[in-house]
Amino acid sequence: MNDSFCSKNGTSNDCLYFRRFEFIRDSPGFAILSILLLVIASLVGTFGNFLILIVVSKTKELRQVQSVFMVNLAISDLYVTMIADPMSIV
Repeated sequence: MNDSFCSKNGTSNDCLYFRRFEFIRDSPGFAILSILLLVIASLVGTFGNFLILIVVSKTKELRQVQSVFMVNLAISDLYVTMIADPMSIV
């Protein structure tokens, strides 16, 4: 990377910020692949967790105290796949 930007404009925080995304310029194929994998994982995770919630709500045998843990995990994983994963893509 050209370090002239860092020495001209002063602060080391600017240097750290631009070095963080250096892989996008150096290997765009890797950047596109990683973004694609994150998008696919986010979509599959969201779909799977919605399926768990639908199945537990529709099946009478699964409406027991033991299923509360599974529903809780599905809801918390929905948060990760719908909010946290897309934020890492951005």
